[in-house]
Amino acid sequence: MPRLRHSTILILAIGSGFIAFLLSMRIMHAPQQAAPAVQVRPKTKVIGVIRDIKFGKIIQREDLDLLAEPPDADPRVLFTDFSQVVGNMALRNLHQGEVIKMGDVMAGGDNLAKIIPKGYRAITIPVTLPADLLNLIQMGNRADVILTYEQARGELKAVTLIENAKVIGASDPGGGITPDGQKRMFVTLAVTPVGAETLAYAVKKGTLTVSIRSMKDAESPEEKFFSLKDLFFAKDKTTTVPEIPRVQEIEIIRGLRREKFSTMIMDDQKKDVP
Repeated sequence: MPRLRHSTILILAIGSGFIAFLLSMRIMHAPQQAAPAVQVRPKTKVIGVIRDIKFGKIIQREDLDLLAEPPDADPRVLFTDFSQVVGNMALRNLHQGEVIKMGDVMAGGDNLAKIIPKGYRAITIPVTLPADLLNLIQMGNRADVILTYEQARGELKAVTLIENAKVIGASDPGGGITPDGQKRMFVTLAVTPVGAETLAYAVKKGTLTVSIRSMKDAESPEEKFFSLKDLFFAKDKTTTVPEIPRVQEIEIIRGLRREKFSTMIMDDQKKDVP
C-alpha cells in the first residue's frame, strides 16, 4: 500500500511538470502584442525667407523658398502656399532663414491701421526734397522733420519738429522738378498725438523737409515729438515780469499813543503812505 501511494504521487508530479512545460512553451510562442504606436506628425516644408526683407516691402516670389518647419513652431500660423504670401507687405523686418508666420505680413482685408503702433497716429505731410533722394525714402525708415519758415521779413528760421519718427508710407504725386532740383512728395509718419498736432500746425506755417536717419537708429529708436508750446508758444525767459507792489502796515507805540503807517514795497524801495 505504501508503495502504491508513492507511485501515485510520482505520477502526479510528473504530470504536473509536463503540463507546466506545455503552458510555458505556449506562452513563449504566443504572438507578442505590439505596443500602441505613437503618432508622430511628419515635418513639412513651410514658406521661409531666403534674403532679408525690410518692413513695408512688397514680398516677391524670389524672396521666398520652402524651408524645414521649426521643431517648436505652431503649424497653424505657418504658410505652405506661396500665393498666401507673395504680393503682401512685410509688417516687420524679416531676416534670411526665418519662416514667415501669420502677423508677419499684411493679409488681404488688412489696412494701414495694422501697421500703426499702439497709441500713435498716422499723418501724411507734404515735404520738399532733392529729387535724387526721393527713391531713398521707404517704409520702415526713420526720419526727422524740419520746418523752415519766415520769422521776420526776409529772415528765415529752421526748427526740428520731430526726431526719429517711423515712415509708414511715401508717395510721389507727380509733377516736375523745380529749377533748384527740388521735388514735392507726400510722406506718412507714425507719430504721437502731440506730434500730429505739431505737424498739422507746421504745414500751414512753412515748408517741411525730412532727413533720413541711419538704419541703426531704426534698431533702437529714441523718438522725440516736440509740442507747439515748446516750439512756438513758450514764454520768453528773458522777459521781466513787473513786480506787483506790496503794502505793509507798521504800528508805532509811543507811550499811550499808537501811530500806524503804511509802507509800499516795490523793487527793494520803500515809499511811506500816510
